[in-house]
Amino acid sequence: MTIELENLKVRLHGNKLSLNVAKTISMLIGTIHNINDKTNTKPPRDNFEIPRERIEQRSSVKHLGVHINSTPT
Repeated sequence: MTIELENLKVRLHGNKLSLNVAKTISMLIGTIHNINDKTNTKPPRDNFEIPRERIEQRSSVKHLGVHINSTPT
């Protein structure tokens, strides 16, 4: 994922855009079974990084008045 984030940063820079890391979060969404199949372990708890900039990981977020939660109900 870190490599893809670096590619994104390069592409944005090439188009004279930037990623506001202070407003960016990461969230792993899916069923416990699906997430464990994809990661082969427990879900990762580390934050992703774009060189020298850390992207915060959360389990829930409010976006345009909608609450999004990563835990299954």
